[in-house]
Amino acid sequence: MTNREKAERVFMNELGRIKSRELRELTLKAFDNAPDNFFTAPASTSGRYHPSISNGRYGLIRHTRLVVDVARDLCRAFDIVTIEDNDNVIVACLLHDVLKFGYKSNSEGKGDKEGYKEHGLRAATYLMRLCGLPKNICDAVAGHMGVWACPMAQEYTFLQTHDKLSEIVMLADYMASRKFDDKYIAISQMDIGRELDEC
Repeated sequence: MTNREKAERVFMNELGRIKSRELRELTLKAFDNAPDNFFTAPASTSGRYHPSISNGRYGLIRHTRLVVDVARDLCRAFDIVTIEDNDNVIVACLLHDVLKFGYKSNSEGKGDKEGYKEHGLRAATYLMRLCGLPKNICDAVAGHMGVWACPMAQEYTFLQTHDKLSEIVMLADYMASRKFDDKYIAISQMDIGRELDEC
């Protein structure tokens, strides 16, 4: 199975929401030329920086789908309703981690020492030069790590550009990578009644 076929299968719902046929095709082209490890690796090789759902085999796929889902919620909250804006958000979210582990890593995402903090910038260059994706989408991918991005990518972050697309992609990725499952468990185990009774 080609990487394009894998993407069509695992991102069927997300790709189906992209109204522009041209953008959908460019997105599939990007996946077709993506490293094989994108389709097998966890979102975090150490397991420290993403919730349990995004860890383990295929975790990066689950993380990516979650980022798209969170971004769609944010689009509703920010009243981003145009078809073009929604398409751009979905494409940028689908491709934000396409080069997270580079081409030299194994199926678990281990082995590439080129620099994790540069993966957004590397992906943006790849998406623009080899895939022909629009600059605004590539810029959102380049800056999706916000304050954690490498120095060369800082100029593309929402903190510098104040671009709505960059903001949505950065926030969606940030929210999807939070360990809310741990926080929910901790909060659910609190005895709030006892704490209030002691006041």
